[in-house]
Amino acid sequence: MYDRKYRIGIIGEGCFLDSAIKAWLASGQLASLVICDRRGAASAQPIAGAEYYRDEFEMLAAAGLDALEFASGAGVERAVLEAAIKIGLPLAVSGALAGGYTEVLALSAAIGAMREPFMY
Repeated sequence: MYDRKYRIGIIGEGCFLDSAIKAWLASGQLASLVICDRRGAASAQPIAGAEYYRDEFEMLAAAGLDALEFASGAGVERAVLEAAIKIGLPLAVSGALAGGYTEVLALSAAIGAMREPFMY
């Protein structure tokens, strides 16, 4: 079994964000959790030890993450995805990758250039 614990960042909103948080908390592989709720809403029940950010770029710059999950029904913002790729983070997407076909193609090109794992 894996003994390593990870510092995971999650950017998202709504039920997608809530589900991702619950999954990571249940995984047994979490050292710390960093959350950016794109709605700007504070959690009704803050998670002990979790860090909260309102701005995705601030979170990416400050957090020192092992991996990042996008948990959104609205899709991934291209600039945020590209910033995460430049940092070299392994990425996961739970929910919608993009709002439309053209956006999916543009994001796919950026994902195709990645050297880190990507999971959808």
